[in-house]
Amino acid sequence: MNNWQPIETAPKDGTFILLHVEHFGLCQGYWCEEPVNIKTGEDAEPCWMAGLSAHFCRNVVPTHWMPLPEVPNE
Repeated sequence: MNNWQPIETAPKDGTFILLHVEHFGLCQGYWCEEPVNIKTGEDAEPCWMAGLSAHFCRNVVPTHWMPLPEVPNE
């Protein structure tokens, strides 16, 4: 079953989701309404944030998304 949906339908409320980013692959990410430029400390434009760990890339351009799977109970 393929649950990939166009990125235009993704939630923009800070929910972590699975993203497909061309030339980057699959990663978790979220829409950030109030990002801060880490170099200048100034506010930046709202954007997608994506990464595979604590390191997130700002302004990625995902093409598709799907909900993250449930966490195992065991």
